[in-house]
Amino acid sequence: MEIRKKHWRKSNPAIVDAWNYHRRAFNLSIVRGLLKSDIEQEYQELYDSCMNNLKKQLWISLKVPIPLREKLSYIAWAIIPSFMSKRCKNKVRIKIGKK
Repeated sequence: MEIRKKHWRKSNPAIVDAWNYHRRAFNLSIVRGLLKSDIEQEYQELYDSCMNNLKKQLWISLKVPIPLREKLSYIAWAIIPSFMSKRCKNKVRIKIGKK
C-alpha cells in the first residue's frame, strides 16, 4: 500500500482523506479478525499496533462522508476499545450459538 501511495499525486485533499480512512478501516478489520478468531494473544504486537493506530487516527473517520452509525462505531473503537473488543467477541459467540 505504501509503495502505491508514493506514486500518486497528493494534490487533492479528498484523495488523501480517503487513503487515510481506508488505512484506518484496514486496521479495524485486522483487529476484528484477530478478535473473531480469538488469537489476539498470539499476535499481541500486531493487535496493539492496530489499536494504537485506531486511537491516534480518530479524526480521519470524522472527515470522510460515511454514515453516522459507522462514524459512531469508529469513535467507540477509539474511545472504549476494551468494550468494543468484548462486544465483537460476544457477537461471534452469539452467532455460533444460533447454528
